[in-house]
Amino acid sequence: MEEKFRTKVEQNWLKCWIAKDTISEVLAELADIRFKAFYTHIRNDIYSNHGILQAETCSTCSDPSTQCNLCSKIVTRIWNYHRFKKARLRGPSWKNTDITKWCTESWELAKCYMPPTGYKEKASAGETDFNGIIGAIYNCSWMQNYFTDDLSQETNICTKARDVVNELRHTNGMNIDDRVMFSFFDCLLNLLNDTAYLNSFQPAVDARTCLIRLQLDKMPLTEMEVNDTLQKRYKDEGLVLVSRTEWYAQSSKEAAQYMTMPVSHVFIHHTTMNECFSQEKGVIEMRKIQHIHQDLNGWADIGYNFVIGQDGKVYMGRGWDRVGAHTLGWNNKSISFAFTGNFTETLPTDDALNALEAALVLGVKLGKLTPDFKLHGHRDARPETKSPGQKLYNQICKHKHYEPIGPNIETFSPQSRV
Repeated sequence: MEEKFRTKVEQNWLKCWIAKDTISEVLAELADIRFKAFYTHIRNDIYSNHGILQAETCSTCSDPSTQCNLCSKIVTRIWNYHRFKKARLRGPSWKNTDITKWCTESWELAKCYMPPTGYKEKASAGETDFNGIIGAIYNCSWMQNYFTDDLSQETNICTKARDVVNELRHTNGMNIDDRVMFSFFDCLLNLLNDTAYLNSFQPAVDARTCLIRLQLDKMPLTEMEVNDTLQKRYKDEGLVLVSRTEWYAQSSKEAAQYMTMPVSHVFIHHTTMNECFSQEKGVIEMRKIQHIHQDLNGWADIGYNFVIGQDGKVYMGRGWDRVGAHTLGWNNKSISFAFTGNFTETLPTDDALNALEAALVLGVKLGKLTPDFKLHGHRDARPETKSPGQKLYNQICKHKHYEPIGPNIETFSPQSRV
C-alpha cells in the first residue's frame, strides 16, 4: 500500500475514517430521498391550505425577506420546521440556499438546515460532508418521521454521531486506541440501527455489515480502499492527492525504510524539468523523475516524498513515512516537497504554493510533522546546489517556519540505495 499503517493504533485510525465515509454515503442517500419528500410535503400542504398547485413554480425570487406568494409560503414552512427557530441568532441558514432553485432542486431546502457557512456551493447530497448532512437531518424537525430516537433531546443518536465524527476530524496524529475505536463504531452503529427507517434501509443494512466486519478485523482492506480514504482526507484539507497508482509508479526496488514520526524538518526542491499544469502532464513528469532516480541514479525509488504540480495537485512520492533520497544527511529525519519546474527566475503558481501550505498543515494534523517544524531550501543543507531556485528560495526565507541550517552535520548513509 502507498501509505503503510504499521501499528494497531494507525490501523484503528484508518478504520474509523472508512467507517465515517461509509455512513456518510448512507446518510447522504437518506437525506437526498427524504428532502425530496419534504419538498413534496411542503407543496401538498401549500395546496391544501392556499390552493397553489404544484405545477406553479418560481425561479425569480432571490431574497427570503421579499418573495412572491408561493415562495413566501415555502419560507414560512422552512422556518416552522427548523428545530432552533426560536433560539437567538439561529434558525434557517438563508445564505446557504439559492431561492431561485427551490422549485426544482430540493437540496436547496436541505441547505437551509445546515451550518451557516461552507455549504452554499454544495449542489447535491453527494457533494456535502458529514456535518452538513447530519445537520440538515437533525435541524429539520420534519425528519423526526424517520427516527425512533427523540431528536428533540439535546443528546440523541444524531448529535452523538456528529460529536464523535468531529472528535475524529480534530484528532492529532493517526493514532486511535481500541477503546476509542470501539466507542466510535458503537455510536455509528446505533444510528444505523434506528428502527424507524434506517434499520431496514438497504444502504444502511449493507453499511452495518461492513462496519461490524471492519471493527472486528474480518474485512481485509484493499489498496484502493486505503488510497480512496487518504485522498478524501487530503480533499478535506483542500488538497488533490494523486496516488502512486494514478501516476503508474514502478514498485520500489528495495524494501522501504521508515522514519520515526513526527519529523521536524521539511526541505523544498525544484525539479528543473517541465512545469505541469495538468494531471496528464504531471503523470508523464513523475514517470520521468522516477526513471532518473531509479534507473540512472540507482536509487530504490523516486527520491522525493511529494511532488507538487503547477495546477496544485500533490503527487505521492515516498509519502510521509518512508525515508527519502532528496537531501543527503537529512533523508531519515525530514520530508521533502519538490515543485515541478525551474524557479530560478519565477515563482511557482499560487495554486502550487497554496498546496504546499495545505500539505504542511495536514502534516502537522496527521502527526507527521512537529508543530514547530523547520522549513529549509535544499541549498541550505547542500550549498553546492541551486535548488529550489533563487526566486523560490527567497520566498521560502520569508516563511514563518523557515530556519537556515549549515551543510549536513550527520551524514546518513543507509545500506539501501535510497
